[in-house]
Amino acid sequence: MKTYKVRDHAVQRAVERFGWKRTGADNRLVQLMQQATYHGTTSRRGGESRVFDHYKSGVRIIVDKDSDTIRTCYPIPSILDTVPSELSEAIRKKAATLSRKYTKELRGLERDLTSVEFEIARRNLNKLRVNNPKTKAFIDAKLTELADMRDKLTARQSELTEQLAELAKHQ
Repeated sequence: MKTYKVRDHAVQRAVERFGWKRTGADNRLVQLMQQATYHGTTSRRGGESRVFDHYKSGVRIIVDKDSDTIRTCYPIPSILDTVPSELSEAIRKKAATLSRKYTKELRGLERDLTSVEFEIARRNLNKLRVNNPKTKAFIDAKLTELADMRDKLTARQSELTEQLAELAKHQ
C-alpha cells in the first residue's frame, strides 16, 4: 500500500467541497487514492501534477508528479457540464419521454406477469385435484408454457428496470 502525504490545502478543499470532517479528511483522501485510477497529467506554475479519479465517490485528486503529495481535490466534472444548455435540455426531455414510455410498458408487463403467475397457481391447484394421468400431463404441458412465458416477462421486466435506471441519470 502506497503512502501519500496530504497538504493542508487538500484537507481544506475536501472539507469545503465534500462536507467531510476535518479530522478524517486526510485519511479519507489517502484511502481514495488507493483505489483511484490514473487519468493523466496537468500543468501548473510549479510543474506538472498527476490527476487521479475515484469514480465511485466522484472525487478527482491532484498529486505532485515528483513526490507523492496530494495537493488538492474536487468533484469530477460531469460530461453534461460541457454540453450546451439547449442540448442538455433536449436530452432531459427525451429521457423523460422514454422514461414515461418504459414505465407504461413496465406496468403492463407487471399486470401480465401477475396474471400468468395467477394462472400457474390455478393450474397447480387443478393438477392436485385431478387423478387422471392424461389430464395431469396436459396440465403439466400448460404449466411449462406458462413458466416459459413468465421467464420471458421477467427478463423483459429486468431489462426495462435497467433502462429506467440508466435514464434516471439524465433527468
